[in-house]
Amino acid sequence: MEPSPKSSVAGYFSRLASTYGEGAFYARRRASAIQAIASELAAACQILDLGCGNGAFRPEIRRLNQQAEIIGADISFAMAIEARHRGGGSALVVQADAIALPFASATWDVVLCSRSLQIVSDLEKCLSEIARCLKGGGRLIAFLEGSGLAAALKEVMTADEWVDFVRVTGSQLSRTNLAEYFRLAFERAGLEFEGRCASFTVRWPDIQELVRVRWLPLVSEAARVEAERIMVALGAKQKLASLNLTLTEQILLGQKPD
Repeated sequence: MEPSPKSSVAGYFSRLASTYGEGAFYARRRASAIQAIASELAAACQILDLGCGNGAFRPEIRRLNQQAEIIGADISFAMAIEARHRGGGSALVVQADAIALPFASATWDVVLCSRSLQIVSDLEKCLSEIARCLKGGGRLIAFLEGSGLAAALKEVMTADEWVDFVRVTGSQLSRTNLAEYFRLAFERAGLEFEGRCASFTVRWPDIQELVRVRWLPLVSEAARVEAERIMVALGAKQKLASLNLTLTEQILLGQKPD
C-alpha cells in the first residue's frame, strides 16, 4: 500500500525536526522575509503560523509584536513537539492538517505559511480553510520556494560541477516560478492578492551549511560522506569560494475583504 500524501509529508519533515531552518542561509532569508511583512505582523492580535515546522519564525514574530497571541500548527507531530520545546514549553502548538483547520471561523488577523502551501494535499481546500479562519481584513502571508539559488549557481558552475551539486541536493532546488499559479488560487478563494519581494545575500559557506542542514540528515552515512567530499571539492574552487549571491524571496499576500 502506498503511503498517503499526508503521512509522506509528515514523515519526511519529522526527520528534519531538529535541524530544519538552522544556519546562516535560513536565518538571512527568514530575516529578510519578516522585515518585508513587519507592519502586518506588528499590527496583528492573533497570528497563526501554519506549517510552523520547528518554530523558527516564532522568535522573529515575537520581536516585532510582544502582545500578539501566536499559535503554531504543523502536520508533523515531531515538528510540533520541537516547536513547543524551542518555545520554552509555553508555546502554543497543535498538530493539524492545513486542509481541515481546527479553528473557529474569523479567528486570525494573520495566517503565515512559510513554504507550506506548495506541499499541501489539496491547495483549494487549504486556501478555503484559511479564508474561513481569517477575520475580515485579515491576511494570508505565504513565502514561496524559488529564491533563484539554483539558477544563480548553475550560472557560475561548469556542467560537471552542476552535476555534482545536483547529486547532493537532488532536484530540490529546481523550482518553477509559482507566483502566478498561487495568485489565481488566492483569488478563487476570495482573497485580494498582493505580491512582494525580499532580497538577501549569501556566500558559499552559507550554501554548504544549507546542504548539511536541509538534505544530508535524510541520506545514508555513505551518501553523507560522498556529499561532503563533493561539497569540499566545489568549495576549493576560487569562483565558488568567493561567491556572493543576492537572492530574492517571493512573498504572496491575500487579504480577506472586510
